[in-house]
Amino acid sequence: MSQWMALEESDLMRVSDLKGLPVVVGPEGSATEYAARVVLKALQVPEEGYTINGGIGSGADLVLSGRAKAVHALSGIPAPGLEKLATAKKSILLRYDAAEIQKILAAEPQYFATVIPKGSYPGQDEDIPSFGVKCLLCVRADMDEALVYQLTEQLYAALPELSKKRPGFANVTDKAFYLEELPLPLHDGALRYYRDQGLTEEK
Repeated sequence: MSQWMALEESDLMRVSDLKGLPVVVGPEGSATEYAARVVLKALQVPEEGYTINGGIGSGADLVLSGRAKAVHALSGIPAPGLEKLATAKKSILLRYDAAEIQKILAAEPQYFATVIPKGSYPGQDEDIPSFGVKCLLCVRADMDEALVYQLTEQLYAALPELSKKRPGFANVTDKAFYLEELPLPLHDGALRYYRDQGLTEEK
């Protein structure tokens, strides 16, 4: 999920409030940096002279020291670097509005709308709308169908327990997550499992 965190004392509320401010966009060449730059372009937030490359943890340190105003993560939740920041000092997740998310999704179809559930970080008492990218388990197309069926069965059975431990898994039991708008076709073994469970009528 796309997550921008700033100190509460900064009085920032929205990602668009970052105009003219130094921000940590993620490690150079990473998916986190790419998503951050997509966002900044879509929201017309200047990049040149304001963006800093760095890891989420080191970015959190820059925010704590005042050398940056926000740090971005495209990751599962909670992101350890952001959790570190929110634990060290009162922090907030910056918001997108619905129109901004739709603009980002229109520019990058591989992303999907999602929500950072309340309680993901210390002091976060509201759900925060955002976007993310699906994390997929990819296998060879010629992998044994029975084996893929078993893998899918075990992963699906583990989701309730995973969602208790990691908030980012909370929505993955929604069949739209694993059946719709996928960047790769479903393996026949996975499709057979979903069909056997009555989760899809797809043939």
